[in-house]
Amino acid sequence: MFDFMSTYVAGTPHHTTAKYILTVAHGDVLTLVREPENTHDANAIRVMHGENKLGYIPAVIAGVLASLFDHGYVLDATVDHVAPSRLDVTITLRMEDKISKS
Repeated sequence: MFDFMSTYVAGTPHHTTAKYILTVAHGDVLTLVREPENTHDANAIRVMHGENKLGYIPAVIAGVLASLFDHGYVLDATVDHVAPSRLDVTITLRMEDKISKS
């Protein structure tokens, strides 16, 4: 695994509350879930903190990441920064090269 890029979570104010964001901490592992059936964006990638949806990978980069998912790469995310007053979570994406899995 290697660090691939940093980004924020889009739509956090629509998918969670400031109270819940207080439970999210630096270093928490987030799960990324492809949503090819999403009616708003076929490249959508949901960001989960345990069983709770934080929001989505921003659409401007979701297409590239969706393609990586679809080609068998493994992506995960870790919380870098939390700003509860703005419902902002910044994450680092990590990618595992599918070649290294063999």
